[in-house]
Amino acid sequence: MLCEVFKAGSLADCVALLADRFDLVPQYSGLVEHRVEADHRDGAGFNSKSAAFIDFHNDAYDYPVVPEAIALYCHSSASSGGETFFSDFDAAFDGLDADDRQRLSQSECRYFTKPAEFFGRSDLGVRATIRHDGMLRYSYGYLRDRIEDPATAASLARLNERLHGGKKELRIEPGEALVLCNRTAVHGRNAFVGARALSRFWLRSKP
Repeated sequence: MLCEVFKAGSLADCVALLADRFDLVPQYSGLVEHRVEADHRDGAGFNSKSAAFIDFHNDAYDYPVVPEAIALYCHSSASSGGETFFSDFDAAFDGLDADDRQRLSQSECRYFTKPAEFFGRSDLGVRATIRHDGMLRYSYGYLRDRIEDPATAASLARLNERLHGGKKELRIEPGEALVLCNRTAVHGRNAFVGARALSRFWLRSKP
């Protein structure tokens, strides 16, 4: 399952439905819910607090254990734009040529995000490759700014192009929720205008 959209009703209904299927993972703030909406007063530097385009990534890539899935509950949708898009990471990666796969598989990065720094989360931050021990750690923007080797940077760009070539796009409406796999899929968001507001949850399977 890469993606599932369902009618959730109220936020409380959504949380109850998610809690029946998953354990909710505390996010950078220590809370299980994170509000996703444009707020330029926020000092954390979260991409989720902007209305700008966000390229492919998976969530919590600087967590030692990356959440298995994420959920987005829609409070209000944008007047234009704001669609969520997603793509099958494994299919895109495996479709690269052998040299690209080898470069990206061997390239390590220190993952430590601005939200982790903002909240003083010294327990977070890992050094790893994109795919290691069953964990996917991918953010095109984050990696692009940190990979110094030109050949590896070119491999990363080709991977992101393949992700866009296979992407699917959707728009969730108020009262709907989207669940995305966070270990085999990556997602992003189109720029938007208007009062788009979501609640984000990180999920792991119940033991």
